[in-house]
Amino acid sequence: MIDLHTHILPGIDDGAENETTSLRMLLMQQREGVDRLFLTPHFDCRKGSVEEFLRRREDAFDRLRRAAAGSATPEMKLGAEVRFSPELMREDLSRLTLGGSDYLLLELSPRRYPAVLEEAVEEMLDRGYIPILAHVERFFYFCGHPDLLAGLIEQGALAQVSADVVIDRKRFSFSHACIKHDLAQFVASDAHNTDVRPPNLGRAAAKLPDVFRRRMNAFLNAVWEGRDVPSAPDPSTPNPFFCRRP
Repeated sequence: MIDLHTHILPGIDDGAENETTSLRMLLMQQREGVDRLFLTPHFDCRKGSVEEFLRRREDAFDRLRRAAAGSATPEMKLGAEVRFSPELMREDLSRLTLGGSDYLLLELSPRRYPAVLEEAVEEMLDRGYIPILAHVERFFYFCGHPDLLAGLIEQGALAQVSADVVIDRKRFSFSHACIKHDLAQFVASDAHNTDVRPPNLGRAAAKLPDVFRRRMNAFLNAVWEGRDVPSAPDPSTPNPFFCRRP
């Protein structure tokens, strides 16, 4: 299994606070059956430069590798969870992608639907980048208007839902609507620590429909290897009433 979205690097964002926590999270990932993962700390171009972020990320990665020396850990590649803003489109996105691929893990604002998002997605695609929208189940505008998400998927974007809401279906039905209606291609842990938001992808994968799990694994392997993802089914728009928050 491949975990697309994690905050395991020590001391760089609101994820693992130190190397000890990072190593414990890596051990938990192994117990979940994860043998490959992307390290995706938060990046917001409005709060700092790409150069400074890359320096801090490399420093955190060096500390993690030194701490893990001699231990068996999942294979790791660097990436970022990139906060969307109009200013982002002025940046060199190639330095923020997942493992140097063409895939960019993109975090949206939780408060309002970005007015220029469709245009930005189109520009990213024209520039050769495929945005993967992180934890889409968190955004009320997608929940209330799933046609917005369906439109972005039809444009060529991809979407990820979080493992914790797949495990506990009562928490939020929208993630299951995304899986059912081909509005999401990935499930990831978004792990931040060992207790409140732990690595849990294996438990979520066990609850996924077999067809979705096989397709997700094909998509994940394509992202990991930096090649084109398989053709995805056309998304359908679920009834917003089904997607309501409980």
